[in-house]
Amino acid sequence: MLTLWEGEKEIPGRNAILRADPQPDGSWVCKRMTTDTTGTNGLLISPDWRTLYMIQTNPERRELRAYDIRADGSLGRYIVLHQFGEDYRGPQRGIDDMRTLYVTTGGGHLLRARNTGRRGWIIWPPVR
Repeated sequence: MLTLWEGEKEIPGRNAILRADPQPDGSWVCKRMTTDTTGTNGLLISPDWRTLYMIQTNPERRELRAYDIRADGSLGRYIVLHQFGEDYRGPQRGIDDMRTLYVTTGGGHLLRARNTGRRGWIIWPPVR
C-alpha cells in the first residue's frame, strides 16, 4: 500500500496497492494495482493465486474485499465480502486484533507474533 504525503500532510485519495516486479537487470519496477483504495490494513493472496483479499479501512468505508487476479497479473473489480457497520456499541472498526502481528510469506507460511509490546493505533472510531 502506498500513501503519498506532502510534507507531513497525507494527500487524500492518493493511496494504492502497488506490486513490485523484479527486472532482469536486478532493479525493481512498481506498478499501481488499484485506484479505488483509500486505506488498507492488510493483504492476503489465496493459495491458488487467483484472489487478492484486502482490508479497506477508513472512517467512511470498512470492508473486506476480494479482487480477482487475472492471468496477466492485473486485478479485476473487487467484490465486498463483508461490510462493517454499526451495532449497539457504535461503529465497528473492521479487521484488527490490535496486539498480535500476523505475517504471511510468499511460500504460504503464516507467522504470528503475540505480545509484541506494541498496540495498534486506533483511528476509527474516534476516541471520545
